[in-house]
Amino acid sequence: MIVNLYWITLFVLLPVTVLLMNRSLLAKAARSFLAKAKRHTSDTPPLSPTDSVTGEDDHERIKDKEARAFQIKFLKVYLFAMAADWLQGPYTYPLFKTEFEFPEKTVASLYMTTFIAAAISSLLVGFLADKFGRRNACLAFCLIHSLSALSVLSKDLKVLYAGQALGGIGLAMLWTVFESWMVTEWNTRKLGDERLGTMFGTMTRANCSAAVLGGLIGDLAVEVSGTRKGPFVVGVVSAWPLFVVKKAKLTTNIGY
Repeated sequence: MIVNLYWITLFVLLPVTVLLMNRSLLAKAARSFLAKAKRHTSDTPPLSPTDSVTGEDDHERIKDKEARAFQIKFLKVYLFAMAADWLQGPYTYPLFKTEFEFPEKTVASLYMTTFIAAAISSLLVGFLADKFGRRNACLAFCLIHSLSALSVLSKDLKVLYAGQALGGIGLAMLWTVFESWMVTEWNTRKLGDERLGTMFGTMTRANCSAAVLGGLIGDLAVEVSGTRKGPFVVGVVSAWPLFVVKKAKLTTNIGY
């Protein structure tokens, strides 16, 4: 039996990395569980209505619960989007250089097309998202990213340049419209600035976890498909669940 050091190391480091990045969430969940267990085992009689928490504390608890529920709904969408991008990133250069055997100059120009398109489109993404709705912008990212990823199924340079340009537009949208949509929803629900800071921290940790898992799934896709196109196809599959946005029971198409 051949021992694959890469996979052994990955399966050891992956859970450790995820646990370290989400240790605060795990600690909070543990404290909440222990507090509930303590209340159940305590012999202290229940508090009377006059001894219960104040109305302000009760309101804060309700808002905390609403914030947690919103986090779960939003992260289901956000992490699919981020994973779709993390999947294909490490394989773009090897695909063009090694598998397609393009010269270095052509590979560089394909990369430049992506970044130039991202720079130009970033001037318009915010305006268009405000005008047509941030939820619609998230759905547009899904379509644009899918077309960009599918372009690698062709070796025609015109198709690839178009795909890289779409990839640049999708990149500009990925790092703007989702956060903008989340912040607008958050403020509409009046969940509070302090909780919003916690939400951004949760997004960052979850995104790091998505990057780690994306690397694992991307490597599996290459091994199973036998081509570096595999992660791009899986990225399309990852992006399409974003259409659950339409059924997410969030407020509709918020703009300014």
